[in-house]
Amino acid sequence: MRRTVDRRGYTDSSRRHLVGVAASAVMAVLALILLGIGAVAWSMPQPNPVKLSAGATTPLGQTPWFDSGSTVFAAIDPTERTTPGDWDCRLQTAGSAARTLGGTPNPDLVGTRVVDDQSLFPVVTIGTSGAGDTISCSGPRADTGVAMWVLPTDAGLPRVALSLVVAGIALLGAAALVHPRARGLTRFGR
Repeated sequence: MRRTVDRRGYTDSSRRHLVGVAASAVMAVLALILLGIGAVAWSMPQPNPVKLSAGATTPLGQTPWFDSGSTVFAAIDPTERTTPGDWDCRLQTAGSAARTLGGTPNPDLVGTRVVDDQSLFPVVTIGTSGAGDTISCSGPRADTGVAMWVLPTDAGLPRVALSLVVAGIALLGAAALVHPRARGLTRFGR
């Protein structure tokens, strides 16, 4: 007895099944990419706090992915208003000329820090830095001997990296739910 082959092609349920499997595979791959990027970014260490001395060139650490970088904090009276020119901080990046830092951080957004039992207030925005970057501050306020530190602008968990990890987990769960077999569906006739 010979078996006959059904030549009708795909039915609507077969097409839906194939689309569900393909969508699930694409979502799973995207989820794994998000999880990988988020995990690597989360595991990158924050640069260590760096104490600055007036006129001295100090190396900076490399900023992790998706981080807003560093800020110069100083032990000053919180009511005292200073400008970046008062500190005259210069950032030297590898392979380029030194540039004067002119960004003024918003104390309400950045907040304050405490190091060595001293309250520190943000005075100059540095931003992101790479391997081999250095900073020096030699303005009139820096020359008074006030304590200055380079600290991360954002204190706490890295928000973007955490968001990528959570999005990857959610997308992985959605990929599992989209797959037809996860919903108990099989192709017609199998």
